[in-house]
Amino acid sequence: MSITTTSPKYGILVYVQDILLSLLLVLLAILSLFSQSAQLSVILFGLFGSVLAIIWLRLSAPDLAIVELLLGAGVSTALMMKLAYTQRAFLERISIIRMIKSSLLSALFFVWMVFPSISPPDIERIKPLVLENLKFSGVESPVTAVLLNFRGYDTLLEVLVITIAIIGVLNLNLKQKDFHLKSDFERSLASILLPPAVFFSFYITYLGFSNVGGAFQGGVLLAGAFILMALTHDELKTIHVATSALGLFIFTLIAIISSFLGKGFLYIRGEIATYSIMLIELGILISTGALLFFAFRGRS
Repeated sequence: MSITTTSPKYGILVYVQDILLSLLLVLLAILSLFSQSAQLSVILFGLFGSVLAIIWLRLSAPDLAIVELLLGAGVSTALMMKLAYTQRAFLERISIIRMIKSSLLSALFFVWMVFPSISPPDIERIKPLVLENLKFSGVESPVTAVLLNFRGYDTLLEVLVITIAIIGVLNLNLKQKDFHLKSDFERSLASILLPPAVFFSFYITYLGFSNVGGAFQGGVLLAGAFILMALTHDELKTIHVATSALGLFIFTLIAIISSFLGKGFLYIRGEIATYSIMLIELGILISTGALLFFAFRGRS
């Protein structure tokens, strides 16, 4: 968090603002968890994601803010709203005891996540290493360089885990009701928002080469565009399920090729780095959008 003025009054106002945002975040979480209405709980969850995005921005983490706004307040809210609509009878049978158990598990998970922040990595040592080797990464953004070059193994496994998880969900064969926008105004608004959503999904991915953004953020926005298409069309057949594995396929293929060239598995350096990362980003963009869309639509 950076404050560009030394005014004590300004500093106090910022401090109060941060406290209010934190309290609002906790309040929204509690209200969302214990709300008796599934629809209201989902709306509160979406507001929770929006406030959390603002907090990430206050912490000088714009990449996380974009992900939280698009995924936490956007796509996740759409998924949960569909669940609230199609599984209403099941949700109404959830008892207060189960809610309390879920709250305790969430609290334990939060405590477990806090421990790494007590002894964070040596940023002063890592940052110079990243900047020193940035010219060999093929991109200008340190975040993209770390995710798709210096720490490529982790990102490849993350893509694999997400792909397997969504495929597992699809193979549950859950029965789902149709969920479409019925109002002419809503359908018209969704049709208007669709082209900008697709355009900015590719633009955000492109920005990831030199600035804030990247394929995952773009993929989440692309998933939102696919969901808008699904909400405004009775049946969407233009997206093949094979596209969900495109990112994993391209990522693995480039890793194997680099190994055959004698560079090592996932060793992406030199002149081919830019083109390799460009292909990987494009694959992750499309597959992330497809995976989240299929999670929303279910198995056809």
